[in-house]
Amino acid sequence: MRPFERLVIGCLVVAVVFVSAFWYLDRRPGSMTRMQALGLPGGLLGIDEPVAAAAEPEGTEAAATVGLPLPLTSRPTRIVWAGDSLAGSLAAAVTAQGAVRGVEIVGRTTPGCGMVRGLPTDAAMSPVPWAAACDESVGPHVASVSALGADVVTWLSTWETANRIVDGQGYEFGTPEADAMLLALIDESARQLTAGGARLVLLTVAPNTTAPGRPERDPAAEQRARHLNALLRRYAAAHPDRVAVLDLAAMVCPTGPPCPAQVDGHTLRPEDGAHFAGSGPAWVAQRVFDHLLGPA
Repeated sequence: MRPFERLVIGCLVVAVVFVSAFWYLDRRPGSMTRMQALGLPGGLLGIDEPVAAAAEPEGTEAAATVGLPLPLTSRPTRIVWAGDSLAGSLAAAVTAQGAVRGVEIVGRTTPGCGMVRGLPTDAAMSPVPWAAACDESVGPHVASVSALGADVVTWLSTWETANRIVDGQGYEFGTPEADAMLLALIDESARQLTAGGARLVLLTVAPNTTAPGRPERDPAAEQRARHLNALLRRYAAAHPDRVAVLDLAAMVCPTGPPCPAQVDGHTLRPEDGAHFAGSGPAWVAQRVFDHLLGPA
């Protein structure tokens, strides 16, 4: 297949994800806003039913460094900024901050899709309409990121908090079986992302705050975010030679749930309480680079 044909097919896959997601969100009774439903912990799928909170792995609140130490001792020249729509909401600011720091940033974010394979589902274990398109695109997406020859690949994604069907088997997020499955899927993607020598930086996910598009707290969603962060730390601790954890959650939600609407005088997530907007992206991007490379 020629490069142009691969590009066209990739664009069609992304288009299917967008159209399917927006069609689903506009028509599902009682659904959340579009911004809320794309890439968010807990209520990410427009589900009205609370999801039972599972026991968290040890170290969920641990602030100690796990995995590869930060700032990175070998300064990167090219970073791939990867993830879902949450990562996408920071992409422009991260690219701009990279230019200031002399680091090339290559954006590889896919709204509505995470970084691992499988079919994201709702609480009833029914796949979301665009799940198959995401599942089919994850492998090529990860392969394309690996082929870019970056020094560092970042990972910021919330879709891993969804219930998931993998190889025909359903897994409820937060259960021991789902934890084992998700860690295996993270490892599957991580090994490919780092196969060329890149270091992988996993960014923790901040629980949502309240905003006009999200007027009330969702404790179940907060629990999901914290549980995912614990799994990311567990994975990094098991691979300290190539995987680091950058605690974005601590920056954005320094006091823990409930997360403040403002941090350091900035309303970081003013629209839906999850995605960054306004002055938020620039504020976050500067601090992400301070953690990655050290202060400018």
